[in-house]
Amino acid sequence: SLLPNVVIKQVLALPSLKNSLVDEKELQKNVEAGLQALYKYQQPNGGWGIWETSAAMPYLTSYVLYTLHESKQAGYTVDEAVVQNGLNFVRNHLNAHPIEPKKTATITNLLFPNPTAESNAAGDAERRYELNVRAYVLYVLAEMGMGDLGFSNSLYEYRDDLNLFAKAYLAMAFDDLKKQGGLDETVLSDLTAKIETLTASILNQAKETPRGVHFEEAYPEYRLFDTDTRTTALVLQMLARTNPNHPYVAKILRHLMLEKQNLADGRYASTQQTA
Repeated sequence: SLLPNVVIKQVLALPSLKNSLVDEKELQKNVEAGLQALYKYQQPNGGWGIWETSAAMPYLTSYVLYTLHESKQAGYTVDEAVVQNGLNFVRNHLNAHPIEPKKTATITNLLFPNPTAESNAAGDAERRYELNVRAYVLYVLAEMGMGDLGFSNSLYEYRDDLNLFAKAYLAMAFDDLKKQGGLDETVLSDLTAKIETLTASILNQAKETPRGVHFEEAYPEYRLFDTDTRTTALVLQMLARTNPNHPYVAKILRHLMLEKQNLADGRYASTQQTA
């Protein structure tokens, strides 16, 4: 629950907002406790797992790094050594796990299924998982001002194998790279074209109803806490950055607001969705 608390702090800093609901001292206490818990759970290799003794995972490590980055942006003091160790972990993961080409089905395998077909399907699912993780890692690095153009361009070549939420992350990573500076006009134009291609690919899957616009994943990634509500919110986040005047922005926002109202307690189903 640390990241939602940090987001609340950022919202409270908006000049036009008057706070009459949030106890800021309690918020400060909760954030500081959350930061200390993250420091405690960091593994010797710099990564984080689900629990203190769990194996470190690149996705969760990137999520923690993003949370620490947002905490710092909100004005909280963050242990830079902890951040650097986490960065070393995810960078080592990117270098040690190059993208594997997708296995293509042969006519023989299609006509005469063999016992390895099930294992091949499992391998495809694992490969998709790894690609989706990679998209999030690259997005977080870009958010922290440390985007990697080479790795991002390489992943773009496999965009058809990404979930919708991962395409949104990659599009936002490219947008961050454009803002980092130091790139010539040819590279900037290429990044813009890639953002447009990813956006079109995502929006082609839009589900429009009287309630608004939402998105549904064909291959949910439950290990990445994936839900259709979170994917829909990420598409909104992407559009707000790259094409804020798109007509889907208001329709997606309407859907998300109605989705929240439909829940019994008026809250989203998880802290991931809320954040």
